[in-house]
Amino acid sequence: MKSAGKDLDSAYHQAMEYVRTLPPVDYPHAVVVSDFQRFRFYNLEKDNALTNSP
Repeated sequence: MKSAGKDLDSAYHQAMEYVRTLPPVDYPHAVVVSDFQRFRFYNLEKDNALTNSP
């Protein structure tokens, strides 16, 4: 989660830095980032993203 209007790409990269530290058994299937106005859902299994824009 980031403050309204903040860069969601930056939030995604920050989340993925964390994900890379996890053992394989704990690797998530998806990552969601948001700035409380927009949500972006990343499906890590299919390597695609869905974005909701206000």
